[in-house]
Amino acid sequence: MRKDYKRFLTILKDNPVLYDTAQKVLGKHQGALSLVGETTYSLTAPIMYLYTKWVLQSALNQGISRLYFLARDGFILYKTAVLICKQYHLDIECKYIYVSRYALRIPQYHLDMEVSMDKIFGNAANITLKKIFDRVAFDDRQISEVMNQVSIDIDQLHSQLNYTELKEVKQRFQACQVFQQMVMENSKKAYDSTIAYMKQEGLFDEIEYAIVDVGWIGTIQQSMEALVNSYRSKPIQLKGFYFGLYDTPDNMNPNNFNTFYFNSRNGLKRKVMFNNNIFECLCAANNGMTIGYETKNRMYIPMFSSEKNVNAGSWPIEEQINGVQEFAKEAVIVDTISRQANKRDMQIIYTLCKEFMCRPTKREAIEYGRFKFSDDITEKNLTSLAIEMTKEEIRENRLIYYILERMGSAVHTKISCWPEGSIVIAGGRETRWNQIDCILLRTIRYIKMNIKKVKR
Repeated sequence: MRKDYKRFLTILKDNPVLYDTAQKVLGKHQGALSLVGETTYSLTAPIMYLYTKWVLQSALNQGISRLYFLARDGFILYKTAVLICKQYHLDIECKYIYVSRYALRIPQYHLDMEVSMDKIFGNAANITLKKIFDRVAFDDRQISEVMNQVSIDIDQLHSQLNYTELKEVKQRFQACQVFQQMVMENSKKAYDSTIAYMKQEGLFDEIEYAIVDVGWIGTIQQSMEALVNSYRSKPIQLKGFYFGLYDTPDNMNPNNFNTFYFNSRNGLKRKVMFNNNIFECLCAANNGMTIGYETKNRMYIPMFSSEKNVNAGSWPIEEQINGVQEFAKEAVIVDTISRQANKRDMQIIYTLCKEFMCRPTKREAIEYGRFKFSDDITEKNLTSLAIEMTKEEIRENRLIYYILERMGSAVHTKISCWPEGSIVIAGGRETRWNQIDCILLRTIRYIKMNIKKVKR
């Protein structure tokens, strides 16, 4: 059987610590690993190790004594950070905190409705009115009443909206007082328990702390800061560490958003050869998504959309988690905390991401592509990360259709959260051209985002 991971080992040779560690742990499990296990030791674990070590080094340099690793993408990073801190006796407290964009935005909405409307009507893959209502926790009665108020037929609830239609829907809902009133009511209901949980976890302590996440536009940091400052008499500016950021929220200090791999102004080449959705798969935790908080035995505890990750039992999450930890345990023995990630390490990460995310083998595309995923804050309407698509559906995702949609043409098509994965699974003579088109499309999107950022 072909060993797909061997091309990753070749890339790791430029860093002896990573290469020797990967060789060692792979040798321990010769013939006993799944494709995910092999990929974890040769790609996922080295990337997570370098990023986590950078976070800890940066926290030490900035005098930060506590780090909050955010559920759920921060779980693997948290476990790795605890291990590194123990090995090097670092004076940093690491905590894992149960939050999500959904659990924080609901109680935040009523604090600033103007800002909240942009979040509620943010674009996403295969966006529908039902997804929008889910973002504000509306029940069937509220949905029916609002649909009547804005004169939209209930039959349109699950219809996919294109870019132009979404803008039109937002305008109609912004003018609907009933909609805004209901959003305010739901938000205020969730506020007290959220603040109580944050207080319990030490977010109101008078110490230097920061949050740790993977990315991608910093809105959780914005939500946490807004909620903390809504309760404190003396406002704070929250700091965050990220693998990468495509953008940062307006009216927040960009210096408080520390990035490892790319940011809103730099790293175009890295962003183009990267897929944040598949990266979240590499960070998968075993618990479900946090949707709110409740009291039990005088403690505030998270409520989950499901007890376990929706992929638990059907995808090797535990093998991936354990693999990253085993790699880190071996790496810290031969590494030092003072060794900073350098240009060579960044090139390693770039080449690994390009090879795996943009040029996956068919086995990788099938195995990682079947991971259940949602790019929306509600985690509803789950799809496979790389959905099966016909060759015609893949063509309809090309750059020319993106341009037509922005011009107002009603183009509705299936959208894959990992297009290169879907392309490889579909196969055919146009595979290479479709991969190149994906790169061109992302290049234009990120250039456009950078221009908007400069204008703001």
